Amino acid sequence: IVLIPDVNENRDKAWELRSASTVSWPTLLQAEFPEASIYTFGYNTSTFEKVGDLVETRSQRQVKESNIASRTMTKQSTSPDIRRPIIFVAHGYGGLIYEQALVGVEDEKHEHAEGVTRKQAAILLNTPHHGAGLAEWAVICAKELGIPCAPTPQEQDWSLYEEEMNSIDRMQRSFRQIIRRKIQVRITGCYAVHASDKSKLSLAPEWAILPDFHPIPINSDHFGMTTLSEKDSALERIAQALKQHREELIEREVEKVGKFPMTSNSRRWALLICADRYAPGNSRLAKHEEPEACAQDTLDLEEFLSGHLDIAQSRIKKLISGKTESPTEEDAPTYHNIMKELGHIIATAAEGDHVYIHYSGALARRPNPGFRSYDINAKNPVRRPSWIVGLGLVLSDILTGGPYLTDYQLSAQLELMSAKGLHVLVVLDGSYQEIYESKNDDSLLLASDARADRVAHKLLLAHKSNRGSLEQPPPNCTVLACYRHSLRNSETGLLSKALIKLLKRYPTESLPPYHEIRDELVRHDDLGGDILLFGKVHTIAFGDKPIDPDPENTHSRTGIHEPSLSVIPGGSIPETLKSAESQPLEEPHPLETFEPVETKESMILGKPNMLFTHNEYTVAWICALPLEMTAAYTCLDKLHPKLAVGYVRDNNLYTLGEIAGHNVAIASLPFGKYGESSATRVGQDMLRIFPNIRLGLMVGIGAGAPSNKNDIRLGDVVVSAPDTNGYGGVFQYDFGELREDGSLDLTKHLNKPPPIFMNAIGSLFTDYEIYDR
Repeated sequence: IVLIPDVNENRDKAWELRSASTVSWPTLLQAEFPEASIYTFGYNTSTFEKVGDLVETRSQRQVKESNIASRTMTKQSTSPDIRRPIIFVAHGYGGLIYEQALVGVEDEKHEHAEGVTRKQAAILLNTPHHGAGLAEWAVICAKELGIPCAPTPQEQDWSLYEEEMNSIDRMQRSFRQIIRRKIQVRITGCYAVHASDKSKLSLAPEWAILPDFHPIPINSDHFGMTTLSEKDSALERIAQALKQHREELIEREVEKVGKFPMTSNSRRWALLICADRYAPGNSRLAKHEEPEACAQDTLDLEEFLSGHLDIAQSRIKKLISGKTESPTEEDAPTYHNIMKELGHIIATAAEGDHVYIHYSGALARRPNPGFRSYDINAKNPVRRPSWIVGLGLVLSDILTGGPYLTDYQLSAQLELMSAKGLHVLVVLDGSYQEIYESKNDDSLLLASDARADRVAHKLLLAHKSNRGSLEQPPPNCTVLACYRHSLRNSETGLLSKALIKLLKRYPTESLPPYHEIRDELVRHDDLGGDILLFGKVHTIAFGDKPIDPDPENTHSRTGIHEPSLSVIPGGSIPETLKSAESQPLEEPHPLETFEPVETKESMILGKPNMLFTHNEYTVAWICALPLEMTAAYTCLDKLHPKLAVGYVRDNNLYTLGEIAGHNVAIASLPFGKYGESSATRVGQDMLRIFPNIRLGLMVGIGAGAPSNKNDIRLGDVVVSAPDTNGYGGVFQYDFGELREDGSLDLTKHLNKPPPIFMNAIGSLFTDYEIYDR
């Protein structure tokens, strides 16, 4: 984001607060764009002979200063990527600097000419546009439409700058052609409501706004526009404009390159866990050898995340116990600290944010309460789960009685993150003895283990989840895991090293999808086939953009084992989990079968653990009024849980459910905003979010249906049908002329409904004739 002050303003002081009741632009921008680098652009006006020099490229080269972040700005660690979206905020004649830069890039075609296609938006504060105000635009439109109007537009007093108007006008004409025809820059034009005694030029509001601009009045004079009053309604409108510009820039980047841009309204979080050293103790039967060099791998990973992926240091948390340093109690990789940090991320992160969880260290075999026992010799044996089922992370306090962090417990936390709409990547880089041998099979259940399992058990029940393992992660979650057995200590951390080396080969904005990363790692000499990948495998790394046409949760893996689907949610906590005493568990331990009670709520929700995707909804139901939305809600046979939207811009709120076997998505028009345009926007968003919509219905109270002939009452259903004269089945109120006697002469009519509706109407007639219903 680049701030450009007016000609008579200091580069840094122009954007400072004027009083305690105002908000500075830097403050507003930092709140709306926490990931952005914010700069001020300074230029020396002392050598300008006239204002026209602002738009002369030769003069600019002589007087411009370099882009330097001022003391009030923020500069994030970012890569020099010409494709990063950019937003300009220019005050007064500073807007001419921005416009001339845009025109100059187009005209000169220099080595950075691709900057003309850079995704950008601008907010111009009282920047004058000579000869192109709304007054002139209104005259042109009126003449084209044959509407009587004044012969000339409102005259603006430009006499003060008469000599340089030719160069300014020439530049601005080129600027208008660019923004309309070539790169479609999104611009918000703000104008001052009050006149200023300081200004020699009285700028009429219509000269600060072009027809291509989104206008916002600011309740101040020209020189007060660089700070915003908290009482001014413009503050909220400008914040909304910033969000809209940002979302449009992101959407256009996705459409252009097919990948999720690295700069977006979503934030990234990272939790890095490493246990190189264990506190001495004898609470466990298993003896774990301390791994080597995992701490250094974690530090290298932190450098990669902050330097290459632009994750802010404030959102990277390290829990490390290395051999060379002793962590504080709060920074030790213990179960308690990990749960605390995950809870902080869940509470603080917003929907659409990305979370990266990385573990380096030893692994242990643990019982998973969510999986049934399997019998290899059974007639129809349950498929053997992969080694990730029953996985336990060996943490720093494990020998002193602290719990393992198991895949069962971690999967419960992923359910919380998925329910909030977060996108999660879990990477497990560990080593231990062969999983199905008993040497490292620590099935002893301490009181701390039982408490941790109870917490996970309740979370899974609360989310009606039938997963309970990282082998079956929830929506928007991906798990990448690697294990080696019987390795020398010096060989640990191979996945972390290989992953960093692999990703550094790609530009920040063009990271590969997870399944390609998995394929690359499998070919790694030291890793071989011990790589597992689950969840959203066909998604761009550290993003949420699917790259295949059917972005379902696809489980992909190497090795010979198929994932077990024998997870059963329990209706109550098993007795073995209630015990606080140390005791061995039979492996694996089953949960009790869940038998739901047939209540009104369970009938609406349908079967427990029912999960759907956007691809499964085929009927779009749009309501205009809140009362109609209420009626639609009560028509549902079953109510489905809400789905996360992710990065896609969508202003609708949906009620999802089922009617007679059809999955239905219901949306309403914005409150108080009715008509064709609102309905069109709602419908367009629905088609983008639910790609398999087959039927679109606009359902309302049908105020025109009741008559002296038709006794129509609330609860009746009226279905319209086209007549034999070619008219559609719906009368649109503005497609006719009302006569003095109250009759309506149709002048236009809507098209006929799609064939599928016509066939349905035929079936209704048949049912009526045969069954009298």
